[in-house]
Amino acid sequence: MARRRAGQNIRELAAKRKTKAILAFGSAALVLALPFALTQLVDELLQLANIGDSPSQSTLDLPPALYLLLVIAAASLVSMALFCGSGPSTPIKGLRVKKTSPQP
Repeated sequence: MARRRAGQNIRELAAKRKTKAILAFGSAALVLALPFALTQLVDELLQLANIGDSPSQSTLDLPPALYLLLVIAAASLVSMALFCGSGPSTPIKGLRVKKTSPQP
């Protein structure tokens, strides 16, 4: 049985928190880019469908409520990432703090 280094569990938990925070930031960026990528894709598909016809300027108009919903989702992902990346909010059980008395 392999012996674990002291504090190995803490390091593993910190790595998991950092990974979760990075993924949340990345997800927030994807959520914000989603409507713009979707409109670009629809525009290109419409241009491909109208190759023989005259080019039309039809675009996909998404409702403003969808943009608001996506901004709120991205903001919640960013707040989750900031919360995950900030470390544990409670002190680690068993951690002892030295109490020092002020010296005269």
